[in-house]
Amino acid sequence: MSRTTTWSCGAETAGPTVGYVHSSGNKVRYGLLKSRWTQALFGRDTGSASRMAYWAPLPDQSGPNLSACGSPLSVEASVRVLSGADVPQTPKAFAERTLREALTDAGNRT
Repeated sequence: MSRTTTWSCGAETAGPTVGYVHSSGNKVRYGLLKSRWTQALFGRDTGSASRMAYWAPLPDQSGPNLSACGSPLSVEASVRVLSGADVPQTPKAFAERTLREALTDAGNRT
């Protein structure tokens, strides 16, 4: 059985959107980096049919400096929000979680 895939790029595209993550490190500007990755992954410009996200570890895992945030109440609320955040510790953990979520959203179970 032969299968032909037709690519159509642009805002009118109703097909699937491919998302991929670029890890931390030295990067060129976003547009150039996305263009390079899209060309490497798909062999052509996919326009709005692909999205790239940056992943970067927090430089200081002890948390942000909240001393300049205002009242003690706003600092306490910020700490609660930040302490409940699900921040991946490694690019691998982030990629694995993202894949699990995508498969679950697609109706598959891992």
